[in-house]
Amino acid sequence: MAQSTTATDMHQLAAQYQLGTIIEEYHPKLVRAVVAALVFVALGIAAIVFIFVSEHLSLSTIDFTAVDVGGAFWAFVIIGLCFIAGGIASGIGALQNYGMHVLLCSQGLLRTRRGQVEVVRWEQIAAFWQAVAKRYTNGIYTGTTHLYTLQRIDGVTLKFNDTLGKVEALGNAIQREVTRVQLPKYIYAYNAGNTITFGPISINQQGVSNGKELLPWSQNKGIEVRRGIVSVKKEGKWLNWSSVGVPRIPNFYVFMALVDYAQKSQHQVR
Repeated sequence: MAQSTTATDMHQLAAQYQLGTIIEEYHPKLVRAVVAALVFVALGIAAIVFIFVSEHLSLSTIDFTAVDVGGAFWAFVIIGLCFIAGGIASGIGALQNYGMHVLLCSQGLLRTRRGQVEVVRWEQIAAFWQAVAKRYTNGIYTGTTHLYTLQRIDGVTLKFNDTLGKVEALGNAIQREVTRVQLPKYIYAYNAGNTITFGPISINQQGVSNGKELLPWSQNKGIEVRRGIVSVKKEGKWLNWSSVGVPRIPNFYVFMALVDYAQKSQHQVR
């Protein structure tokens, strides 16, 4: 639900919508995001200016027709443009989330942004996706990007990214609550013989399906997660039977918990 409000009303709204105990507040990293955007744009411009100047023999004037457009030249230009584009995108994202606040409560959360408030109870969440990626430049770790997408049962979607402070902690908290609410239902459905679908992967008492074929539990060598990829292994095969990126799997924590339950159940049957 959405209605006009201010950030100072959030605690009253939490009580009004019976969201329980307030656990944590999250605020946007506006200043840091804007500074980072300006730095990226400046670095991009500096890289492009540097390559034009360094490619010219004269220190007084730059004749662009005399520039050697070799591989190094275009590499610097592309890098510079990427920095500029990244900085602009970061700045736009920061401005879009200006005034956004998120209140995490024991029974749900609420978000205010640009005078609007969205209220979500944990049982109203239909799906929750996470896209967490570590960035490396020339083999050196340079940071981690986060994008969390929440979809309510009425189809309304909320997104949280790195413009919000402590967004990873918020994402993990939502995953835990979604698992707490949904896992018992999924276990009941699994035990009843139903098929539970998580995006491109589905699970039932017979095995795991990738949408094209079913891998029986008896031939399942294991399901593991590494570097953001869920790999399903088949007995007797060296290559993965199926590989799916974590960002494609809704309710990822629920999926992994149900996989663990199913595998233990199969071992007990054997």
